[in-house]
Amino acid sequence: MIGWGVTEPVFWLTARAQPAPGYGHVAVRASGKAAVDAAWAAGVDAGGSDDGAPGPRPQYGPRYYAAYLRDPDGVTIELFQAPPGHGTGG
Repeated sequence: MIGWGVTEPVFWLTARAQPAPGYGHVAVRASGKAAVDAAWAAGVDAGGSDDGAPGPRPQYGPRYYAAYLRDPDGVTIELFQAPPGHGTGG
């Protein structure tokens, strides 16, 4: 897993040692819940598949909010808003 950002990772990329067709996970930190909602809606409108509508993800922390899409190649796109110091959950 690799994370990029200035003081907090805002973009995450993960991969497995043995890649499989359609596998991949890209996570992008959003500036808030409204940004998660808007990006998810835009992704679905652009042809992405719903892989988890926007909402709380308490399994990753009490203030973790995320949405998930799949691109046409099957890669998971995670859009998330989380407290400082908290990386991606999914």
